[in-house]
Amino acid sequence: TQASSSLNTFNGCPIDFYVDGSARQLDADLSGIDASISVSAYEDEDTIKIKHDDTLLTLNVTVAKSTSLGCHIMVQVTLPGLF
Repeated sequence: TQASSSLNTFNGCPIDFYVDGSARQLDADLSGIDASISVSAYEDEDTIKIKHDDTLLTLNVTVAKSTSLGCHIMVQVTLPGLF
């Protein structure tokens, strides 16, 4: 088993999260960046929700782990009606 160098482990999987090219923890304070981004990690739902508050672009990232396939993610992108 290889050791993970990720800052985050979510649902048993290493997750890399970058903002403006810098690695961040999912629960990091993001108030000092140019864009307003909200991150909510719901491990009981296996979902990470990322929202760009200015444009309302939303990413729902479902993280799953299986014994045969390892870690895999499904990303759902939602664009606002007037994007």
